[in-house]
Amino acid sequence: MPRKQREDLTGRKFGRLTVLSFAFRKKSAYYWNCVCECGTEKQIAVTNLIQSTKSCGCWAKEVYKRDAKLRAWKHGLEGTKEYRAWQGMKNRCNPDSNAGRSNYYGRGISVCDEWKNDFMAFYNHIGPAPSEKHSVDRIDNDRGYEPGNVRWATNKEQCRNKSDNHYIEFKGEKLTVIEWSERIGIEESAIRSRLRRGWTVEQTLTLPINANPFGRNNGRTPRCVEFNGESLPIPVWAKKLGMKDHLIRSRLKDGWPVESALTLPVGSENPLKRQKS
Repeated sequence: MPRKQREDLTGRKFGRLTVLSFAFRKKSAYYWNCVCECGTEKQIAVTNLIQSTKSCGCWAKEVYKRDAKLRAWKHGLEGTKEYRAWQGMKNRCNPDSNAGRSNYYGRGISVCDEWKNDFMAFYNHIGPAPSEKHSVDRIDNDRGYEPGNVRWATNKEQCRNKSDNHYIEFKGEKLTVIEWSERIGIEESAIRSRLRRGWTVEQTLTLPINANPFGRNNGRTPRCVEFNGESLPIPVWAKKLGMKDHLIRSRLKDGWPVESALTLPVGSENPLKRQKS
């Protein structure tokens, strides 16, 4: 019996697919090189071309997206905060966006397949936003948008969860700048400014607003005094000892020994003068 001649499908169009050339034969199946209208090239068996396959897969994705949007519309949620959050979540993980390349896609952060094209699946998991101040936050910053790793959080809560958070350790506690700000009642910007100007952690977190441990020189040349094993700025000594810092400065300028400058009461005479007399 003569072998059945293979039909040449070159140039034929099946849905969105155009046949380019014959690819190979695998057992009894003939595969053809095809290009989709979206530009994707695939090798597809002739039986699939004739019976079912009409695109590279892009058509099914578009239908899924359309249906997801339709489901959201049917539920009256299109355009809501939750719907915008879902869209923003996907845009952030898009490798074609600047943010996606650097902070998300570039770090391996992505949206799980379950939510990528199904808004209602995402909405059913996370629920409605508690307020307009809440937005979607990943609990573990090194994982993607997936079940168990997303929540609604305020901007303050999200700032505590950033991968580049600045932590400060003081007296056995390690907190973020924002958390220290809430604890001690000093603005976050003031704490950061103090640290940039060379203040120690203790000075930053203990001195009151408008205090300057370095005197009138705006922190560029700190003057610390060492006594009893501690090296502290003059204003800190003054506060600790209940003295005026200008009195300590004046005494030291006049040549008083450090111990005498910090311990003798107000009105005392310079001990060096007594020794000379």
